[in-house]
Amino acid sequence: MILAIDIGNSHIVMGVYKRKELVSHWRISTQKNLTGDDYGVTLANLIPLKELKGIIICSVVPYLESEFTEWFKRNTDLEPILLTKDLDIGITLDYENKQEIGADRIANAVGAYYLYRKGCLIVDLGTAITFDLISKEGTYLGGAIAPGIEISSQALFASADLLHPISIEFPLSIVGKNTTESVRIGILYGFTSMIEGMITRFKEKINFIPLIVLTGGWAQKISKVLKSPHKVNLFLTLEGLRILYERNRPPASNHKS
Repeated sequence: MILAIDIGNSHIVMGVYKRKELVSHWRISTQKNLTGDDYGVTLANLIPLKELKGIIICSVVPYLESEFTEWFKRNTDLEPILLTKDLDIGITLDYENKQEIGADRIANAVGAYYLYRKGCLIVDLGTAITFDLISKEGTYLGGAIAPGIEISSQALFASADLLHPISIEFPLSIVGKNTTESVRIGILYGFTSMIEGMITRFKEKINFIPLIVLTGGWAQKISKVLKSPHKVNLFLTLEGLRILYERNRPPASNHKS
């Protein structure tokens, strides 16, 4: 079995694959002040360490990438593969500075290209909202980055004395009749409209009709009201990591699980 780990700014998503099947997955909060040993208690309880044949990690938190790598090296006989641009990623990166592309964005692009085999626009709704274009020929064309829904909401509540944190759920109406409804409408329909607008702008600048793929923690909520035809793949990053592992696993790891 293979363990894929996506270390994000807000959450760490992990999945165990048996061949191409995701058999277990977990989502835990990212706490940047913890060490690998701190996380180790949780990891040891969740993950069947003795059954693992390989590990691949992508991270946008360099400190935790190092901590997780060292913990797995001490507690298993495995050397985790780290997602960098130097791996055999199976796609072409058309980007000015390839070092600047987030590892999660590369994993998403690889996952979308090899799963769907067509040009895609990936919208990852996490700490940030990222838009990533990949052509049907397998070229990563670039994209855009916007503030995420949760951090934008937190900034609003922190800066406006008369507004207080609320649960972010879609209201029944587009016209708010109280402050709570009004905030929910402004945040969720506002971001949905932004996403719709960005999709339209991307389509105007490319010569193919992309498959829209939503992923990330807010994907299901936004999917309910997004008018553009789209797919939701909550595990796109993990799928990309699985594919990347298969392309880059050490010769000794040529196994069936």
